[in-house]
Amino acid sequence: MLGSEKNRQQELGEVLRLSPGLLQPRIELARSQIGGGKAQAASDLLDSAPKNQKSAAALAATRNWALLALNHADEAGADAENALKTQRIPELVLQRGIAKFLKKDFVGARTDAQEILRTNAADSGALSLAIQACLADKQNALALQILNESTAKNSASPRMQLVAGEWLRQPERRPTPGLPSLRLRR
Repeated sequence: MLGSEKNRQQELGEVLRLSPGLLQPRIELARSQIGGGKAQAASDLLDSAPKNQKSAAALAATRNWALLALNHADEAGADAENALKTQRIPELVLQRGIAKFLKKDFVGARTDAQEILRTNAADSGALSLAIQACLADKQNALALQILNESTAKNSASPRMQLVAGEWLRQPERRPTPGLPSLRLRR
């Protein structure tokens, strides 16, 4: 871990020790722990949040990332589903889709990813999930169609061009030969 990130975690931990009722430092520390490979510590930190914070969407979403990192797809999916009953947040839809993917519900995963892409075609996480779900379900033509649609809606976006290029660059990710190819802007 980078020294500055370790220092940041220590500072956030100290803030929480002094003011355990603060939500944002708790979320930031947990996300940092997840990124640093300490998903269990993040889960424990979030589980110890005060009761009035337990229903916060940001806490639920962060806890789900920890659960997914711990390969607890069933729990993450169920928690995302429960949180989505009160707030329709794309991050929670994505997490539910990832949980479905991990349980080999590729159609469900793709459906969740496409829900996000309908409102934000530039969401690279949703795009990757949709394509992975299609390819896992042997729906290569649909994967290419989703990639083409998202790229067309964001043709001026260098980020989207990079994502599309990454997908097409890797032989195991290439859609079936003979299908229309994606034309990238130069």
